[in-house]
Amino acid sequence: MLLKTLPYFQPSDQLPIDLPRHPFPIPQETKISGEDKLTKELVILDDYESYWAISKAKKGYSGVTTYTKVPPRSAHIDDILDSEGRTVILDLGPFILINVYIPNSGVDNERLKFKMDFLAALKRKCDSYTNQGRQVMIVGDLNLAADARDVHPKIGLEKHFTEEERSWLQGMLTDSGGYTDIWRKLHNDTYETQQPTSSVTTAYTCWDEKTSARAFNEGVRIDYILLTSGLVQYIKSCEIMSSQEVARSWSDHAPVKMHIDDELFTSYSSSSLEGEVKGGMCEEWKRMKKRFIDSSQKSILSMFGKMEGKRERDDESGGGGGRGKEKKRGAP
Repeated sequence: MLLKTLPYFQPSDQLPIDLPRHPFPIPQETKISGEDKLTKELVILDDYESYWAISKAKKGYSGVTTYTKVPPRSAHIDDILDSEGRTVILDLGPFILINVYIPNSGVDNERLKFKMDFLAALKRKCDSYTNQGRQVMIVGDLNLAADARDVHPKIGLEKHFTEEERSWLQGMLTDSGGYTDIWRKLHNDTYETQQPTSSVTTAYTCWDEKTSARAFNEGVRIDYILLTSGLVQYIKSCEIMSSQEVARSWSDHAPVKMHIDDELFTSYSSSSLEGEVKGGMCEEWKRMKKRFIDSSQKSILSMFGKMEGKRERDDESGGGGGRGKEKKRGAP
């Protein structure tokens, strides 16, 4: 999900989705120009922890963010070809969550080599987890389409993506690759001719804003959720959200939402994993939270509570400036 207006978010604004219903809002292309530009309203949000990858190579470029209600065991920021703010990797226990914004190959493929290097590095990172027996969930804008069903005929799969690019994603989705495109698995027959009057739910997630492509549904599906086999059974649904659910003004992409069965977390045992987070908070969140919340600062409410407790103790001991218990009449 891309939120092109997130850098300009104000506390009075409403975010484009109902956050309490989504344990893991995961936007890409957040375009924050620097960590110093983050605000408390963006970072400290309801019951979420938030993790931010911000481009160091170019200000206001790319960037991904993961909000989570499940405290991660660890967090790795921009761990793949570091500098462009393209990955946040969280160890959530039952699975490794990789939020990724894969680079575009650019005009005339001038960035194709960088993109292929990035894809190779991403694959190595995923393999390092699966080789340990971990389940992996890859979520984000892949800037890739798996096959012709994911690209409008006017755009054309082969014209838009090189064979080299397509081979990487297709390889990930083979039995040996080990990943399932969960939206396609649940919507395998969704392939429309995309007539302008069609009322069928779109199979695309991105449209060219410079034209009327969205109005005529001439787009591409490049936003994916890829799962290793052990996670598939826990997915109850996966849908591309409509413009009625999320206003188009937020992005030229449509968010993808997925419903994970709670059993994935309730049945999980961490006994086989090493390095549990002490105190339930990973170091990256401690660092980020400290920027906006001073734990040494006493709240007005806690100070008021302590004052009330002191008054009660004074009353019981007879102290507090004559507010203690009255002496019995006739007593010496």
